[in-house]
Amino acid sequence: MPTNYFVDPSLGSDTGDGSKTTPWGRASGSVTQYALDTITASASGDVINIKSGAADVLTANLNLTTYGIPTEAAPLMIQGYDTDAGDGGKGEIDGDGSYTCFNGTEDYVIVADLKAHNCGTGYMIRLDNYCGVFRCEVYDAGRGIDVGAYCDVLYNYVYQCISYHILGHASFGNYSYNYTANSGVACGHSIYPVNQSIASHNIIVLDGASGGLRSYGINNRFHNNIIFSQGGSGAGINIDYNNIDGTMVINNIIEGFSAGSAVDWNSHAYLQDVYINNAYYNCGTIDEAKTGVTFLLEENNETLSESPFEKQGSLTYNNRHNYFKLRNIGNVSYGAYPNQSRMAKSALSFKLKNPTLNMTIGF
Repeated sequence: MPTNYFVDPSLGSDTGDGSKTTPWGRASGSVTQYALDTITASASGDVINIKSGAADVLTANLNLTTYGIPTEAAPLMIQGYDTDAGDGGKGEIDGDGSYTCFNGTEDYVIVADLKAHNCGTGYMIRLDNYCGVFRCEVYDAGRGIDVGAYCDVLYNYVYQCISYHILGHASFGNYSYNYTANSGVACGHSIYPVNQSIASHNIIVLDGASGGLRSYGINNRFHNNIIFSQGGSGAGINIDYNNIDGTMVINNIIEGFSAGSAVDWNSHAYLQDVYINNAYYNCGTIDEAKTGVTFLLEENNETLSESPFEKQGSLTYNNRHNYFKLRNIGNVSYGAYPNQSRMAKSALSFKLKNPTLNMTIGF
């Protein structure tokens, strides 16, 4: 079992021993970094629990210089809590306009149940390989979540970022909102020879010239996403010029790119793409620059005559299940792949079990 340590940013004095009853506090500097500099890494992993209620303000990027190198057998988790470890309480990290959670070289690190914000134009959460970011609220950043190969980015709420919201090997169940540049969820090629990435069951809400999903690399898979633009001129899914072979676009619903395109293929001449069972509404162009694309399979994509969503209440994170509840329009409810089975298109047709520190990182 991992060893638990506790910090409370609200204490404001050099106190505590890192236990739940007397968590660490600091008069100055980051109490999370103090914990990383104080504890000895255990053979079964460690969890640093950040108490909700006050922000831990960074004075430098969080780093593992003193802590050491996490491993598969001994990962490191940073998570929020209210009264006990793992209770889902949201701890908070403030980047003080400049600083970020880690440096992008760390492996086997899990960040969960945190509010992380205010890092200026840089990265808010930046990790390397075999990592996870779960159930975080990430905002006011240049780049929201940036992770390397074999990483899972699950159930996060990301907004108000300048460049991109999420770049991860596996992005599932995230809500990307009010995006103002480039791609909402960038599902890019990994740095490993096995260059497969997946973006599934995300909800992406855009405006302006913003784009939703961007495919860069080989064998990327986009399925069961909702990509919703408020009259935008971007593309719901952009198949990048540098895309190679094997892109799969399946069971997505794309709405509202009235001045843009649902899918922009960029006229790439690669092979073995799969493009089936997607639904579109109120998009200026459905398939932009598709000339030259050779499909392994292309069928059952549909243009809808009206919106497939109920749109009850406001377009907010907490109300997303009401706003994007499916109506029985076209074949969105019972016409999804595989085999026209009783599976719905969209992001709300499946729910993944919430991950814990004991999970195996990577889909």
